[in-house]
Amino acid sequence: MKTTVYNFKGGVGKTVLSLNLALTMEYSIVTNDIYSPIEKVLNEDRILKIHHDEILPAFPDDYNIIFDLGGHIDKRAISAIKQSDFVLVPVIKGFINIQVSIDTITELLALNQHVIIIANQTTPGDMDDIRAAMERFFDLPVFEIKQSKSLPNIFKEKKSVRAMVSEGGLKKYHFNAVADQFDLIIEYIKERGS
Repeated sequence: MKTTVYNFKGGVGKTVLSLNLALTMEYSIVTNDIYSPIEKVLNEDRILKIHHDEILPAFPDDYNIIFDLGGHIDKRAISAIKQSDFVLVPVIKGFINIQVSIDTITELLALNQHVIIIANQTTPGDMDDIRAAMERFFDLPVFEIKQSKSLPNIFKEKKSVRAMVSEGGLKKYHFNAVADQFDLIIEYIKERGS
């Protein structure tokens, strides 16, 4: 299965979302980020960096890949979006962030109808605000990932949030809610995937 994580806007948590999904689902990552922190977590055989002058290959249907992409929609992004089963768009609070995300989703829907909105890094009230803004324009599923110290720990510990929770103790107590939120996204993707 192939999934693209995409937004024009930087700083919305695309890479963290991509990495946790890849670690949890044991997928590889393709990125257009030249200096990606993913390289410090995944083995070289699970990451492919596509430079601006390279063409993104058409991967076979049985490849399990997360495309971690940002910036404007170029040929690489179009190829990834069109061959993906789903496109996840992380959205964070704030007028500009939401507006750019709306613009992103509008362009994505012309390429792939299977868009999922992720209200990312939420604090109390953010999910309702993001959902209300998105529902004014789209009839798309919206999932939440709460703000959590578990997310930066993915890079430090080189483990998914679910793997950290499975260690028990305080990590289980503090990180379980976010792990459950990721599980809901993964279940949705698997149930509706090709």
